[in-house]
Amino acid sequence: MPNSAHGEAARVAADAWSRNPHGKEQLAAAYRKIRSSTEGNDRTIRDIFGQPWADCWDMGQLFCFSVLDGLVRRGHVAVAQLPLDLEEPPYRDRDRAANQEILTTLPAHVRGVIDQNQHGAERDGFIEWALPLSAMKFEDDQVVPFSAPLGDAPLEVGNTYASRTCLHLAEHGAVARWPYGYWTVYVLTLEPRTALMHYDDSELGGVYFPGKSAMNDLYSYAHQVKLLRRKM
Repeated sequence: MPNSAHGEAARVAADAWSRNPHGKEQLAAAYRKIRSSTEGNDRTIRDIFGQPWADCWDMGQLFCFSVLDGLVRRGHVAVAQLPLDLEEPPYRDRDRAANQEILTTLPAHVRGVIDQNQHGAERDGFIEWALPLSAMKFEDDQVVPFSAPLGDAPLEVGNTYASRTCLHLAEHGAVARWPYGYWTVYVLTLEPRTALMHYDDSELGGVYFPGKSAMNDLYSYAHQVKLLRRKM
């Protein structure tokens, strides 16, 4: 399990949820959804949110899965798909040059960069786009087209934790995922896009577990990461 501020913040949040009947049911629902998501779109969404090592989802990662799922289902996060012409899934982390070569086949207005020297870094690289991205999001329980404004996002390749995906959304308002087994890069953008980690604690409004909404849960998680980082 991740020995980091984002991992510990997730465990703290999950512990708080587990002492509340509603929160406990949300954790259980996340577990059921993960274990039943073995194929199709459900499996894709699961792998976008996170591909933990040995497929081990602890309580903290269940919390983050639930938050991410809520953000998407309630229309707070739009998802764009960037197909790769080579139609190759990513290689392991040590094959960074090969992964960089594959990313050169992204659409012309998109640039993907793998950090060739990173070791235990906060991200594997980044994606930036010079034109709005064609994305999809939920609106009134319907999936509708959405245009994500031009920008950039940290890139996570292959294995990653849902807590890191949450952290990138909180810090950057966006995250790009290239999961193992896929020849598509997925970009998640928070709508409206904002970087919650740059808010003052007073603006974050304290910690609420479980929150009244997915956005409240993300705010609370961001606040918890800030508190833990000060202690590390």
